[in-house]
Amino acid sequence: MYEFIEINNDLYFNADYDAAGNELWKFDKTLGVQKIENSVEVKLYPNPAKNLINIITDKEVSMTLMNIHGQVLNTYSSVFSHQIDLSKLSQGIYLIRVPGNQQIHRFVKE
Repeated sequence: MYEFIEINNDLYFNADYDAAGNELWKFDKTLGVQKIENSVEVKLYPNPAKNLINIITDKEVSMTLMNIHGQVLNTYSSVFSHQIDLSKLSQGIYLIRVPGNQQIHRFVKE
């Protein structure tokens, strides 16, 4: 089952298809579905998280922390391995966006 996320009127989903991982896809309203090339591998843990979440990427990238409504809460530059303090956030669903290749990762703050 796919989970869809809408950002700026574009619809994205991850395709989990084998042990190698997943790929990010964007639904193109005119042409169908297109694969997002040059994806950055991003790992978030623990998920759900209480006060801290760890982010590990396979490349140095910038990231944006957003609430479920797409409101930007913070931005991070040159992230390769990073820990975000969640203690001031309310419980709920949050998003980490990697702008360069438009990846969006969801996590839950308990």
